[in-house]
Amino acid sequence: MANPEDASRKIASEDVECATVDINLGGAPTFAVAAELKGHGIPFIFVTGYDRTIVPSEFSGVPRLVKPVMPDDLIRHLMELT
Repeated sequence: MANPEDASRKIASEDVECATVDINLGGAPTFAVAAELKGHGIPFIFVTGYDRTIVPSEFSGVPRLVKPVMPDDLIRHLMELT
């Protein structure tokens, strides 16, 4: 997705099994997208260059992968979500 609005439209219009959420997407924060995913019961992980302190407490249990992420690590973590 290019921005949080695109991500929200995708969540609303498609059957999403799990997701990766970059904390900053197109220059905009994505915590509202994370809240939508959480509200729909869709498991997700943060993939970001930011440290854990930027993540609101409501997402403290969400896994976080630090960029750059190796493809095998991303796949393994996504498989653990489903």
